[in-house]
Amino acid sequence: MIFLSKLRNLSSVLLPILGIVIISSMIGLMIFWETKGRELYLYCDVIVLKEDVKRGTIITPDMITVVKMQSDNLINNPITNENDVIGFAAKHFIPKNLQLHKEFFEIPELVTKNNEFIFRIPNDWIYSVPSTLRRKDKVIFYSVNADIGKKTISGHEGEIATYDPTEKINISDMQPVFSTIVAYVKDSANRELVTVSKEDRLDGSSTLSEIDVIITLDNLKQLENIINNGSKFIIMYDEGANI
Repeated sequence: MIFLSKLRNLSSVLLPILGIVIISSMIGLMIFWETKGRELYLYCDVIVLKEDVKRGTIITPDMITVVKMQSDNLINNPITNENDVIGFAAKHFIPKNLQLHKEFFEIPELVTKNNEFIFRIPNDWIYSVPSTLRRKDKVIFYSVNADIGKKTISGHEGEIATYDPTEKINISDMQPVFSTIVAYVKDSANRELVTVSKEDRLDGSSTLSEIDVIITLDNLKQLENIINNGSKFIIMYDEGANI
């Protein structure tokens, strides 16, 4: 009886204290959730533009800002690192405060200006290209009349003739026409030709069948005049990483 009496007395003291602790904890959790918790667990930092951006605009640090957006409202793979957008050009109009994606941007050289367009070089215009040519490479067109470098050039019917870029070609008898950027390099199935090996470019995903470059109307007229005079083109490149 004495034990039960003491237990009742202890309970009468502890239960109100425990109730106060539980209520205080709940209030603390609610305050934390409303002030910090919701932002920590439901929101993510994403990169957006401060102002509307037109096609071709190169993004600079002062043009971007970081905002928090609810995770449920995010697009797939939004840009969250400013280095993924600074220095790149907008491929189209982008309104301010819009979530950004890597497909919205390209290296400046590949975003065509008002007087430029992407042109597929007809295969029969090409004497030869490097077998390791890739998208974003800076290339130089040379016109050629004679069978220069014939030993290093190979190709089958329907394919673009290629040469091994590790072997030197005598360019003393060739005339430089102009330089430009490769927009696409595709195989016969219209798929982008990419490097499979991590070591170098020699291991490609397929055989080169199509080359698209960025040119102007004046460039196209130059090419057509050369072809009409019976010449073709040897194309040489600098790796895209060095542009």
